[in-house]
Amino acid sequence: MRILLALLIVCLSADFCRAQDASPEFPKCNDSELISLVKERVDTFQQKNPPANSYQYRKQRLTVKNISDFEPLDIRSFKPSSNYKVADRIITLKINGRIPEDLLRLCRGADKVAENSVYLLMYPEDGKITVDIINFQNQATSEALRFSYPQ
Repeated sequence: MRILLALLIVCLSADFCRAQDASPEFPKCNDSELISLVKERVDTFQQKNPPANSYQYRKQRLTVKNISDFEPLDIRSFKPSSNYKVADRIITLKINGRIPEDLLRLCRGADKVAENSVYLLMYPEDGKITVDIINFQNQATSEALRFSYPQ
């Protein structure tokens, strides 16, 4: 019983300490440094993983060309049916990463030309902001498009 009580106290104190951490300072969705890092990471990904066909190549090139503007989205009102890849990543971070919703920032590419918008999901990790680029890569590739901000 004492061991159980001690474990409960440790768990509660860990959550208490986590709640006391200062909220990280996220970059704005339109931050020029953030957008240049996104373009750089996507370009590196494309060099390592060339598209399988000309359709994917044109789609990716058009997406990269039009990555210039992102708009913030309220993560609480985000509907999974809007984009299942984004919803899956949010759920994974909330459950496995134990990151509360108020420490997640979501941005959507404002490009109306691309059939599927590119999303940026930002969250704290190891004292930095990690940025996931979602809805860009080819389905066959499991490599995550991710970088730390600032690098």
